[in-house]
Amino acid sequence: KLDTLTLHGLSWPAGGWRLNLTFCLGDKATEGNYYYFTNHHEPLRKKAEKKKTAIID
Repeated sequence: KLDTLTLHGLSWPAGGWRLNLTFCLGDKATEGNYYYFTNHHEPLRKKAEKKKTAIID
């Protein structure tokens, strides 16, 4: 599992947006989506930026 809020180099939207993410590694890929709401997710994203890894145990 990955914490998508730790991803760097993305332009995170302002307001509320449905995000569709695709992750690929070699011949493996997975997709996921969620609703990004700035007021809720921005504080979580700022906290997540301090993590050393996006991997969730």
